[in-house]
Amino acid sequence: MKIQLKPELEAILKAQVEQGHYPSVEAALEAAILALAADPIDALPDVAWVKPPETNVAKTAAESHTFSGEKVWGPLKERFSDQKR
Repeated sequence: MKIQLKPELEAILKAQVEQGHYPSVEAALEAAILALAADPIDALPDVAWVKPPETNVAKTAAESHTFSGEKVWGPLKERFSDQKR
């Protein structure tokens, strides 16, 4: 079979050969095809049973500590307003 690649793809394969990763462009292409065939996504176990933890948003918000903007920014503005620029 004869395959014609885009120039940029051929350059990638040739660079892999020049760097010594593969003995030939054909070997590099074969490795790429085998890697595609062995896609690890297909090898993943079924994890449909996994569910994220349920949270009660209202309860979490009630237990959280909140601060008003003025309580946070007020002291900062006061501290830095006296400094020269």
